[in-house]
Amino acid sequence: MNGSEGIKISFEQREAMLRELMSRSLLGNEAAYRELMRELVSILRDFFSNGVRKSGVTDLNVVDDLIQETLLGIHRKRHTYDKEQLFTPWLYAIARYKLIDFQRRNYRFRAVGGLEPLTAEKYAEDWNEADPLLSASLLKAMADLPDKQRVAVELVKLQELSIDEATQRMGMSASAVKVSLHRAVKALRKNLEDG
Repeated sequence: MNGSEGIKISFEQREAMLRELMSRSLLGNEAAYRELMRELVSILRDFFSNGVRKSGVTDLNVVDDLIQETLLGIHRKRHTYDKEQLFTPWLYAIARYKLIDFQRRNYRFRAVGGLEPLTAEKYAEDWNEADPLLSASLLKAMADLPDKQRVAVELVKLQELSIDEATQRMGMSASAVKVSLHRAVKALRKNLEDG
């Protein structure tokens, strides 16, 4: 099931595989840990390629640096992962912080390109909180979402894919993805406010 070998798997299959690998690696299984790292390189390469491109940086070595920093962050923070929660939001929370740190360090590149500086506040716009992605309550709320809504949040909010890219991955129309995303964000806000 190695994603890097070109086998197409669903979000649910990938999530189950990553959770299983992480759980086994937390129990000391070195083979599971190595397989998890291989899978994460592929996922993070897509995530950072998109984020770096949006920052106006053309040096592709930056992507490799960000992957390395994130893998180290995951290694250091692995004890904070709750096996009862989804793995992917936890992964993207760490990756997003690494991307934000990179973008802050490289503000001059964005300023030259005429792009606005990217800060944590930008990510908080739709969530109405200061980056709650590490919040256990958000992870639980995401796990409670219907599949289509959870996948829409995963692709558009966490992976930062465009609506068009999400429609291709989900096999839905753009309007259906937007509706799923809107309902998901509304449900998450309500859940977080009530919780």
